[in-house]
Formats: sequence, C-alpha cells, structure tokens
Amino acid sequence: MTRAKLAELKECGGACLPVHGNDLRVFAALRTLLSEADTDLEAWLRSRRPASATDLLGALFADVMTEPATAVRAEPEPAAEPRDHSPAPDLRILLGLISAL
Repeated sequence: MTRAKLAELKECGGACLPVHGNDLRVFAALRTLLSEADTDLEAWLRSRRPASATDLLGALFADVMTEPATAVRAEPEPAAEPRDHSPAPDLRILLGLISAL
C-alpha cells in the first residue's frame, strides 16, 4: 500500500526530500514551544521564523519563494553550531496534495 501511494505521489509530481538532523531539532523545539502556549510565542515566531530557515522547507518552497527568509533578531545570536547535513536514517516527510475521489 505504501509503495503504491509513493508511486502515485511521484506520478502527480510529488517528491521525497531528505530530512536533516538540524531540521528535526528545529521542529522538535517548535513542538515543545507550541505545547507551552507562551503568550509571546506568536510574536517571536513572526520575528524569528525558525521553520523558514530549515533546509527542508527551503527546498520545498524554493520555487515559490521570491526572497530568502530573513529573521529580525533583537539580540545577536551566539556562534552557530555546524549544521548537520546528513539525512536522518530512514526518515522522510511526505508532502503532497490530497484530492477527493
């Protein structure tokens, strides 16, 4: 069933994109932040746009983005850790369109 759905997705123009370790850390941190329901979180998300800076969403929306995502930072960021660009083992996020039959 899964292979058939993947084949159907590819036939409709879908693609499989690798998910890198740093992206997973960003998404996990966002899940934690969202579960805490801080009242300042929405403003912080709008100013920092952390998901927009991930490799996954950058690759996914590369064709439709007219300008690179930029974040407005109130304070200087500490030195960034080197990005882990190796794909996570056997982990993929499938994105595509679902149409009603």
